[in-house]
Amino acid sequence: QIHDGAGQILFSLQLALAEVIADLPAQWKTRLDQAMQLADHLDQQLRGLSRDLYPVALDDLGLNAAVRHLLDGVSTRAALKVSLRSSVSDQLPPQIAIGLYRAIHEGITNVVRHAHASELDVAMERDAAGIVCIVRDNGVGIAPGSTRPAGLGLRGIRDRLKGLHGELEITSAPGRGTEMIISIPINLREHSDGN
Repeated sequence: QIHDGAGQILFSLQLALAEVIADLPAQWKTRLDQAMQLADHLDQQLRGLSRDLYPVALDDLGLNAAVRHLLDGVSTRAALKVSLRSSVSDQLPPQIAIGLYRAIHEGITNVVRHAHASELDVAMERDAAGIVCIVRDNGVGIAPGSTRPAGLGLRGIRDRLKGLHGELEITSAPGRGTEMIISIPINLREHSDGN
């Protein structure tokens, strides 16, 4: 919907701006060029959101490579030392792979925005009950009894996991980093298509 709806409207706006710019005297073109640059920036933002909401890398590369790609990007942009350990197969039901990827993505985003960490570790384990994923950082942690409200991202993760019969647990201590623990029971999903 973002790509096909808002993206198409933005494309039409860019075409309209280009037509207006072509017909204007030179002194006005500079100012409208700035508006076109903002429209181009918004287009890049919408494309990024679309990729995050439906990560094409999952289809092309599989879960492990998609998470590795995400971590490599964060390592470059945020100067974090990252690691990934996984015993989870790429052959997961699509809803579980997408739900897990989005939860990991949100956890990583929270580390970059709030943790002031230098290290970030993602571990994905498959056992008889299902999948457990831990996103761990060495950042500032969360103070006990913090009055900071849960962000929309964490609420979104909980809602998404609820639909997969999964759970989210967060453990933290000031100055000792944070762990986000995601668990999804695969055996409940093997005979269901999300009904």
